[in-house]
Amino acid sequence: MYATKAPRKDFLQASQWVCRNCNSLNSLKMHKCHKCSKERVNGTRPDTGDHNPQQVKTKKPLPPVPHSNSSAPTSTSASSTPSTTTTPTTQTPDAMYNEAINLKKEQKWDEAFALFLRAAQSGHAESQFETADAYSLGRGTPQNYDHAYDWYRMAASLDHAKSQYSVGLCYYHGRGTPPDYAKAAAWYQCAADKGNMEAQSNLAICYYKGQGVTTDVLEAVRLWTKAAQQGHNDAQYNLAHCYHHGKGVSQNLSTAVEWYKKAAKQGQPDAQFYLAECYSKGEGISVNKAKAVKWYTFAALQDHAIAQLAQSYLGMCYMLGDGVTKDPAQAV
Repeated sequence: MYATKAPRKDFLQASQWVCRNCNSLNSLKMHKCHKCSKERVNGTRPDTGDHNPQQVKTKKPLPPVPHSNSSAPTSTSASSTPSTTTTPTTQTPDAMYNEAINLKKEQKWDEAFALFLRAAQSGHAESQFETADAYSLGRGTPQNYDHAYDWYRMAASLDHAKSQYSVGLCYYHGRGTPPDYAKAAAWYQCAADKGNMEAQSNLAICYYKGQGVTTDVLEAVRLWTKAAQQGHNDAQYNLAHCYHHGKGVSQNLSTAVEWYKKAAKQGQPDAQFYLAECYSKGEGISVNKAKAVKWYTFAALQDHAIAQLAQSYLGMCYMLGDGVTKDPAQAV
């Protein structure tokens, strides 16, 4: 036979209760204390009522929100943990996303990131993309390309076109993952097939240069055309360049000028410079030195490699009085 321990006297028996007034033990059959006659109060804590401490269940903490992908990052920074006051648990992912977008517009990066992250952890693709962007740009959280890649990849797996394009960028530039042109082109293709103009433009570059795919200038022109028609300024410039020099398409200077104009008006610096060249030389359009000076000036003011060349050409215009009042001092 196994020996049994005597019951501990400091634990109440299931049939007893403690009087709040005098701390005397009483039977549950008694509704008043046998010593002071105070009535028993039900539903109190075990040390002051009629419950056995061994029967009391403590509330377990809620488990963390599970990620839909084990590779998803979890932030340890204070800004990545939304407070219960600003983000109620009853708030839907769509509601959190919409609130975060408004906070982002107000440049309240920390608050926006907290909400994006919370919604992202619930599997909200747009919020996963915004969380990735925040990590990539260091807005509301320390910059972390590894985490950015993980969140882009998770949203991309949900068929989110902008995220698929962004995963392609990560592979192309080696941010958060080793560089791989073939994988970059594959992800660009996924997004391009959904009509994403950034992906179409970048995939065209891959085909034009033979990066990750076999060189195919015709396919590059086709993709640049699709992106240019949607208003992508870099695609418009690249398409103009192809028409200007007959790359992958028959040379057509007037068509080149039209695409240069579209891109230049959107601030594309290379397009501004080459549109100025067309006006200066009369290529695809009538010579107009004043307009050449105008577009050289726009290009010269850009923070871009072409700016220095534009400044040089603009200086010559002022030196010679070509399209502008002659001013040697301004030419320097």
